Amino acid sequence: MDQVDNGFTLLEVLIALVILSIVAVVVVRQVGDSQQQIADSVWQDVILYKGREIIIEKIKKGEEIASSGSLAPEYPHIEWQTKTKTISAEIPITLYQIEFKDKNQQPPRIFLFEYILP
Repeated sequence: MDQVDNGFTLLEVLIALVILSIVAVVVVRQVGDSQQQIADSVWQDVILYKGREIIIEKIKKGEEIASSGSLAPEYPHIEWQTKTKTISAEIPITLYQIEFKDKNQQPPRIFLFEYILP
């Protein structure tokens, strides 16, 4: 009676597991990187919106632009600081800067936005 080979050898199974493991690691890493990029993008959008809001409110109220604070109660871990700069030219340009610092990140993540408003 002849013996019939109906299965895989141990070596074939091990090679298949190694290949699947490598593919799984690559996929998991890509998903993690994508989620981090999405989180960064959302964070930057929130900060950009809040920065504009702070500058515009200060201008509307006639308050001093150079000040600081936090985004509490929504984001108490994010601090901001505003400054003004005047750029000398034929027509002087006032540049409004707002710097955000996320204290939850180590080292702290810092974003600087600059606005030129009329």
